[in-house]
Amino acid sequence: NSWIDAGGPSPSEKMTKAYCLMLLDEALARNNQALYIGALESPEFKYIFYASQVRPNKNIMTLLHAYDYLLKRRFIGAKLFLTGNPISMPEVGNFVRQHGLDRDVIFLQNLTVSELAAAYRMATLAVNPSLSEGGCPFTFSEALSVGTPVVMSRISVTEEVLTNEELQKITFFDPYDWKDCANRIEWGLSHTDELLLIQKKTYAELQGRTWSDVVGEYVEFLEFASEESGS
Repeated sequence: NSWIDAGGPSPSEKMTKAYCLMLLDEALARNNQALYIGALESPEFKYIFYASQVRPNKNIMTLLHAYDYLLKRRFIGAKLFLTGNPISMPEVGNFVRQHGLDRDVIFLQNLTVSELAAAYRMATLAVNPSLSEGGCPFTFSEALSVGTPVVMSRISVTEEVLTNEELQKITFFDPYDWKDCANRIEWGLSHTDELLLIQKKTYAELQGRTWSDVVGEYVEFLEFASEESGS
């Protein structure tokens, strides 16, 4: 969140929003999305945000299927902002073109850190449908740091780190079921305040973790592994 500090001792909400809008307009212009420059100033303009490279394990095709359904069958009226390059997976670009989503799915590549923070800040909802991650996806902490709620796939690492049952119930979806993904996104768009309230509690707990905690956990595991191998 420090990357969207608008300056001054205590920048107002209005100043922060204006700065974020400026950053996003610059990103849109650089990515040949001039059609949307200035559009984000409208309170009616909403978008879902997934910050990720385009790789098979990132599960973008499931998200696109879910979004296409939400847009055309549930009439959610929100755009989908992605940060990856569709050239990396031709099926991604093909799906967007074949389903007429060229003006609804916006690819913003090569974002600066400040632009990425602004994209999270102005999103109505962040989403992460990933099938596998080496650690808890950054989406949760990055989105919550700027006050944006998030829905995520239920995978081992997210269940291990985000253990609160109430939070899991309203945050997670089956990453292998695009309809479940769509249902969770639709619910999240309609219950952003409720989602944010519950997720902020866990985010506050995660903020208390330090590298000392991480080192301690590694040492504890290595000692356990050593004892197991010697028994």
